[in-house]
Formats: sequence, structure tokens, C-alpha cells
Amino acid sequence: ASTGDDDDHGGGTPAPPGDDVGGGGGGDTTGTDDTPGTDDCKPVGVDTEPEDDILDCNGDCSPAAWLADEECDEVFNCEELFFDFQDCE
Repeated sequence: ASTGDDDDHGGGTPAPPGDDVGGGGGGDTTGTDDTPGTDDCKPVGVDTEPEDDILDCNGDCSPAAWLADEECDEVFNCEELFFDFQDCE
């Protein structure tokens, strides 16, 4: 009879929450591409500089230089960001 503790069945200590032992994504990917994580973003404010990354309408990071650049950027086309500061009409 099997007790469920056989070494060839993957027994042992369970992985901590958030640990991606099965592969295939779901883990923290910060730093694996050029897209900044939302921790690196800041809300739009009076001290926002063009080189900053800011929170867009989707809650993601986008370059502040795209905001109010006389071109409608869909990531800023929402009421909270004044429809890309009126670039989108």
C-alpha cells in the first residue's frame, strides 16, 4: 500500500506561496524586459518629468513623454488623465 510519501511521486515540503515550481510563468518577471514594473511608476503630478514612467489608464507604466504630446495615446485616453490631456477628442 502507498502512503503518498514515495520519493518518485514528488513528495516533500510544499513550495512557498508565489514560488513558481511548475514553470510556465506566474512568477515575478520584474527586470526580465524593458517594461518597468508598476513599482517604478508614479502618478501624474506637478513634478512629473518627461523621462519619468507614470501610471496610465490601465494601471501599467508608460513614458510620461507620451502624455500631452499632441498625439492621442490610447493608454492615456481616460477621464482620470483628461483624455491624454485633450490629445484625444
